[in-house]
Amino acid sequence: MKSLLVFIVGGLLLVGCVSQIGTKSPEAKADLEEAKILEVAVKYYDAFINKKYDAIGSITQTPFVSVGNEETLTFQTKDDLIQHYRSIREPLDELNYSHSENYYRKIHFLNNSLAQVESSYGRVNKKGEVFHTGKGIYFYRKANNSWYLIGRVEAAK
Repeated sequence: MKSLLVFIVGGLLLVGCVSQIGTKSPEAKADLEEAKILEVAVKYYDAFINKKYDAIGSITQTPFVSVGNEETLTFQTKDDLIQHYRSIREPLDELNYSHSENYYRKIHFLNNSLAQVESSYGRVNKKGEVFHTGKGIYFYRKANNSWYLIGRVEAAK
């Protein structure tokens, strides 16, 4: 009888342990989602710096909204969005653009599928001088277990 009781209790403990495999605390899940968003952000910065326009297309969704100091633009297609990024990035070569630096980044989850990332950055020339600074809020949406950039509000100086 004791061995039957030990067998039953052991079986229940084993089932309980197996059912916990793969479950994570809310904090661990949030950290994982933050890491996924930051991975997209890094791809975005790399694509912008290195003129990898197709990569911008792969990490964004349309329609895409871009709000700046003087205008609000909506892009319905990836081709239009990529053309917009090209029109921003290409003229930077004339300013000897080298790279961008991020000074601040804070992620806020609005719900399980929407997040905003507050960011400040500087654009640096080949001499190491910052020639442009800005702050922005970047909007991300989770679809099919992946995060995509869907818009941005940018205040440039």
